[in-house]
Amino acid sequence: TRAGALHLCQVETGETLNIQAHRAAIVQVLLSPDESLILCLSEDGTASVWTWAGERVALLRGHRGGLRAASFSPDGRRVVTAGADSTLRVWEVTSGSLIRTLTGHKGVPYAVQWSPSGLHILSIGTDQQAILWSGRTFLHLTEYNFPLHIHFKPAFHPEGLLLAVPGPRGSVYIYPLLPDEQALINLAHEKQLRQLTPEEKRHFFLDDPRLTHELPPQRKVPRAQIHTVQPGETLAQIALRYGIPIEQLRQLNRLSSDEIKPGDSIIITYTEPE
Repeated sequence: TRAGALHLCQVETGETLNIQAHRAAIVQVLLSPDESLILCLSEDGTASVWTWAGERVALLRGHRGGLRAASFSPDGRRVVTAGADSTLRVWEVTSGSLIRTLTGHKGVPYAVQWSPSGLHILSIGTDQQAILWSGRTFLHLTEYNFPLHIHFKPAFHPEGLLLAVPGPRGSVYIYPLLPDEQALINLAHEKQLRQLTPEEKRHFFLDDPRLTHELPPQRKVPRAQIHTVQPGETLAQIALRYGIPIEQLRQLNRLSSDEIKPGDSIIITYTEPE
């Protein structure tokens, strides 16, 4: 309600459980994927998670402004919230712990959707920015130029290949979920050692026209590795250690700021003689 109350009604008996969930108006109520938990978004800048018995599981506190939208991950273990402070925040549902703060919108993100595959998060803001984030690493992947009037949640393809967006005069726009040239980069961001499939080898290497040209002798071969951030370590220190520009680290890891924390995995690229 506008007073911050949550009313849980038993359909069969008609009994009502009234809970004072928030200090300000509740703007949206969502169910977890298994429908066992209730998420309340409030103008007081917090979100709360409740059971149907009226027990509060967690209070999600951190936004500096009212909440506008939210979406559960497909497994229901995490939830992403969008606030009037222009940020998205990813939370652990049962503990209420903040996992990551996502920045990139200049306006207020008013819609957010976790893809059915769990691999992507899409947010749309009043700045007419539609940003695609990784649902695993929460890195900024790409942006889309959606119709200016868009007010509805886009629909993800079940396999995570395409995005359907309502267009003007009853039309529907279809977008590829990721540009082709980013596909190999996204594999790198999985940060898992595995063999490429035959299709991936053909797409990324055999069809590359650059491979038909002879490479210059004594070339330098690109090498890459993963660096685990240590306590007290900064991005500038990591860049200095490996002798690479800090801007290169930002771009390769798609960092919107230099904020890193111990345990983070940073992709490092450097070169050495063959």
